[in-house]
Parts: sequence; C-alpha cells; structure tokens
Amino acid sequence: MIWEKADDSRSPFRLRQAFLRIRRLIDNNILGRALFSGGFVWLAGDHEFQLYECERVKEARIHGIQTLACIATLSGVLELAFLDVIQQDWGLVHLTKSLFRSNDDDHNRLSNQQATCEANVLVHPLKN
Repeated sequence: MIWEKADDSRSPFRLRQAFLRIRRLIDNNILGRALFSGGFVWLAGDHEFQLYECERVKEARIHGIQTLACIATLSGVLELAFLDVIQQDWGLVHLTKSLFRSNDDDHNRLSNQQATCEANVLVHPLKN
C-alpha cells in the first residue's frame, strides 16, 4: 500500500512512485488531462488521435469518431464526440464553460490557452 507509517524510510519513495504512476495515467488519458488541467483537449482527425494512446481514444476510433473534445467544468469533464472532423471551436468551449457555471479563473485560463494553442490540439502542462 502506498500509505505506510511515517517512520518507514521507504515511504517517501513509495509515495513518489505512486505519484509518478498517477501522473502517467493523467498524461496519457484524455479525460484526466482535461480534468486536471482545468482546460480542454480537442482532437480532430486521425493525426491528432494518434497523439493519445488511451483506451478512450482507441474506442472512439473503432466507432468512427473523427473529433473528440473533452472540456473541464466545475462539475467534471464534458466529452463531445463527432463523426465528422470539426476544427477547434472556442465558441463551443466558452459556451460549455458558461453553461456549467465555470468561474472567472477558467475564463482567464482559457484566454491564456488560446494564445498557446498549436495545430488545433490543446495539450496542457500539469501544474506542480
């Protein structure tokens, strides 16, 4: 178990290992990435789908999904799937955030993310 007695000299090592396992799961999981970044991930087309190896993306590809958008809200993550390739839509992201009552911090974060968006795929670094 990762939670052991504080006097166990290996506890910090085990906690770090557990953290690294969780971090790898988040980094490779589209839903976790959106949730823990507080932003969104928008994948449109085969090339962008290949950037993620998580089961969610593989399942979407099997079912013919061409666009997958995961948008973090205060309530969780809204997942949208489309059979067509739809390029990133900031209006839809803002509408989703406002419908799910996101706060002003989310609006400011979105503005900063828009400036750093590359190739229609928004991948957010996790804060330490």
